[in-house]
Amino acid sequence: MAAFPNTFPCPQVSPFTMDISAGLVRTEFEGGLTRQRRRFKTMPHTMQLRWVLNQAQLGDVIPWLDAHGYNWFELGLPSELAGQKRQSHVPHDVRLIGDLSCNLIQYDAKDVSKCFWEVSATVEWLKYRFTVKPPPQGYWIIARHAGNPSPDWI
Repeated sequence: MAAFPNTFPCPQVSPFTMDISAGLVRTEFEGGLTRQRRRFKTMPHTMQLRWVLNQAQLGDVIPWLDAHGYNWFELGLPSELAGQKRQSHVPHDVRLIGDLSCNLIQYDAKDVSKCFWEVSATVEWLKYRFTVKPPPQGYWIIARHAGNPSPDWI
């Protein structure tokens, strides 16, 4: 898995939007209570990221996202996980789920270092890597059946 290079600017923290889908499916009945159930075991997270880049950085970041952005890559972000770890940001496995939006926010024809772009992207966060630990290596899990799983380890 690729990591977002440390030489690139970090996404802007403000405004930083994280959408969490409850994944609810509701079935209403004419008589009785509405039945409600979950579609997902863990609520999917999507994040709206925004970078402010100069002209040179734009020339590096866009090709990198083109090559690596549609696969999972590691990017340090604030989130509920960072809060649980009492840190400002932690590495997240994310991937692009939509198009990039590039807006020129400042232009100077005489000095290219004064040209700035705002790049926006929507990513999804692979939460399982951090919240579900794999079983220890070298151990076997004795499975019974779905209705009565075994808690035993060998």
